Amino acid sequence: MFKVFISHSTEDLEIVSIISNRLKLIGVDVYVAEFYPEPGKALSDKVLDNLKSSDCVIVLLTHFGAKSTWVQQEIGIAKTLGKPIIPLLEKGLSVKGVLEGVEYIQLDRKNASAAVERLIESIRQLREKLITYSTSQAAKLLGVSFITIKRWIYSGKISATKNSSGWYRISKDEIGRLQAESKKRARRSQLGENIIDLVKRKRIVYLRELQVCL
Repeated sequence: MFKVFISHSTEDLEIVSIISNRLKLIGVDVYVAEFYPEPGKALSDKVLDNLKSSDCVIVLLTHFGAKSTWVQQEIGIAKTLGKPIIPLLEKGLSVKGVLEGVEYIQLDRKNASAAVERLIESIRQLREKLITYSTSQAAKLLGVSFITIKRWIYSGKISATKNSSGWYRISKDEIGRLQAESKKRARRSQLGENIIDLVKRKRIVYLRELQVCL
């Protein structure tokens, strides 16, 4: 399941809850540190583990969040891990530091729902872009065997990445590319069969005409 990490200040839990509930409605797994207590575990380890396992990080840069040391640290870790970051910037603030130049969604507390809906749509698009398949799923989609998929990966015919568990994952775009190539081959094969069939029919007609002449 697509997972989102929400980086925020504890002062903004009301907005965080609204975002979390909306994301869950579209089938997104949401991580908010306060919602998942783990007594005895270091907070830094808890945050790092969940940042690593997330597909995207939403950064709530409100007047409180922008001043939060934790938020700044989480932004830095997310950047280091190469995670997509979507800043939600409160009206009146500006993006600074490592997120400077990154496109953001403006949050107006008087009309927070507008920003939340824009955020939801952005997550939908990102999830669609980042969809990946296991080797067995790819085999079914492409109509080949699991062994064939593994052979294609090893030979470089198909591009795949390994997840944190060491399993190969294949992107939706890569599956689409192979499906398109398969359709082209099928059309060429069909065209070749049609040409052969046409030649056979013409040959039959020619032989019949030749027999009539004899």
